[in-house]
Amino acid sequence: MDSSHDVKGLIAENNLGETIGFIHYRPIYVPFIADIGGYVDDLFVTPASRRNGVAKQLIEAVIKLGKEKNWQGIRWITDESNVAAKCFYDKIATRTSWITFDIAPL
Repeated sequence: MDSSHDVKGLIAENNLGETIGFIHYRPIYVPFIADIGGYVDDLFVTPASRRNGVAKQLIEAVIKLGKEKNWQGIRWITDESNVAAKCFYDKIATRTSWITFDIAPL
C-alpha cells in the first residue's frame, strides 16, 4: 500500500498468523454538512472464519480510527442478494433508504 493514498486497509489474522479477513476504508467528503466521514470499500472474511466476530472486529477497528479522525460517521454498501451480510449489518448499523447508481464502464 502507498502510505500517501487515501485508501487504507486492515487485516485480521488467526493465532497461526494466517490472514482470515480484511477491510479497506477511506475518508469520504460530505459536502452537504461540510464534514468528512469514512467509507468502507471492502470487507471480507474467509468462509471458515465467518460468524466468529471477525467482521465485527474489523468494523470496530475502523470505527475507532474514525473517532480518532473525528469522522461524522461511516458508511458502506452491500449487494441486495447478500442476505448474511445484510443481517449482520442490520445489527451494527442503520440501514438507509439510499439507492446507488453506476455509470460503467467509461
